[in-house]
Amino acid sequence: MPLLTEDPDLASIPLRPRICEALKRANLSLGSEVLEASESELQRRTQLDARDIAELIEAIVSIVHPIESARLPLIEQGVVNKRPRLSTGDPDVLDRVLRGGLPVGIIEIFGRNGTGKTQVALQLCLSAQLPHHCGGLEGGAIYIDTEQKFQFQRLYQISDHMRKRFPAAALDRVGDHVHVMHIRDFDTLHHVLMYQVPVLMSQRPIRLIVIDSIAATLRAEETMLGGGESLPAVEKTRMLDSAISMLKRISDHYGAVVVCINQVSDAVNTSHQASHPADFADRNIHGMLALAGQRQADHIPALGFAWSHMVNARLWLTRDRPMVQGDNPSNDIRLLRVVFGPNMAMSDYCEFSISGEGVQGVAKYSA
Repeated sequence: MPLLTEDPDLASIPLRPRICEALKRANLSLGSEVLEASESELQRRTQLDARDIAELIEAIVSIVHPIESARLPLIEQGVVNKRPRLSTGDPDVLDRVLRGGLPVGIIEIFGRNGTGKTQVALQLCLSAQLPHHCGGLEGGAIYIDTEQKFQFQRLYQISDHMRKRFPAAALDRVGDHVHVMHIRDFDTLHHVLMYQVPVLMSQRPIRLIVIDSIAATLRAEETMLGGGESLPAVEKTRMLDSAISMLKRISDHYGAVVVCINQVSDAVNTSHQASHPADFADRNIHGMLALAGQRQADHIPALGFAWSHMVNARLWLTRDRPMVQGDNPSNDIRLLRVVFGPNMAMSDYCEFSISGEGVQGVAKYSA
């Protein structure tokens, strides 16, 4: 599906002569051709510098994404002000633990491999399409896939059972309402969030954004550094802050739920006396998770302490044993735990299973 419903001809946009000539040499004639390319690719094809590329993109976006006029219908419909919650697709158990579903804002779902993070995200893409009376947001989803995990076949499989679960909802052509963007590094993520996502959301009723996963984009940046180097903590925080700021603006503007899938890292040993601010940060996360899980947490969310203050809610998925190669993902029970979130009880958790029918709650507990 094309990015733009109305694709402007670049020749109709007032641009500097040297930019116009560069576009002709690069055989670029439509706005979508520019917005769908990364900034580095545009520099290579046009031989323009970063400042000219930014000017070009801003000129296109100003035409296809008039912010004030895009916001008005949302306010009139009450979407922004009422802040409905998004059902998980399981109203009896999962939604009850989440006190009605996921709120508008930035929601982190983290856990080890094989705990069901991507499966939950796929089901959310379908739940977003449900009518309001079924717990949906009556809109589509953008799925930013950084790990090449998205499977339309699995989406359609879950949708067959969602239709039975919600017979009053018209779930038709579900794949047309899920816009998948495959990216690999943080620079591309930044470009997508800055330009492609706002333009797409201004032209289509999209109410859910999934990033699966944001940590993978930082790993890609570290791979490009070579030599086993890690990104400096200050630079990593700056990059995350930039991404989260854009996501919060988008979420606030369109009344959208943003789900960030995150992985885990080993928890630090908290038995020693912390002597560095980072140690206190890790101990804080460790204690919070141990309280939510009623046991010592041997893994904590990746991305660090600063990231934990950027999200509005944090959900923790676990299973009794690690995922192994060739394992059947539906052969045991998982747990969903609330770490923190608006109008959610930190001690609440529930069991859930994953099958051909999707993600379904088994039992609810309050610790």
